[in-house]
Amino acid sequence: MKLILILFATSLSMFALGQDDVSKNHACDTALTYWAVQTLPEYKGGNEQLLRDLNNTITLEKHLNGICRIDFLINCKGKTSGYRFDSGFDKAFEKHFLKTFSELQNWKAGKHNNEDVDCSYTLVLRIENGMRKMI
Repeated sequence: MKLILILFATSLSMFALGQDDVSKNHACDTALTYWAVQTLPEYKGGNEQLLRDLNNTITLEKHLNGICRIDFLINCKGKTSGYRFDSGFDKAFEKHFLKTFSELQNWKAGKHNNEDVDCSYTLVLRIENGMRKMI
């Protein structure tokens, strides 16, 4: 099954970053996490590379259809943590997806006032019968 990227944007609201063990890739500044920055964080190679990497690393059943939302932190070093997954799929799927997604650590940090900063991020994906299309 392939994933379809439909929206790639920063979160418009702050969220709690507490659904995984953040000790490995914790925030650089625990007192300040941005949700709006001057330069957005991005996956190295852009959205198309992220989509390719997701499709190459996450195998999904062909019967799965739906939309997934993943909220997470990208710290000042480009490492991710603090995942929150909202999909409507079963917990086993969510656990598998997040474990694999968390291994994709190829991010550039967001910038504010020309400094790399910790930034909340939201990624929305469409899962659709094994077909990959950019929308």
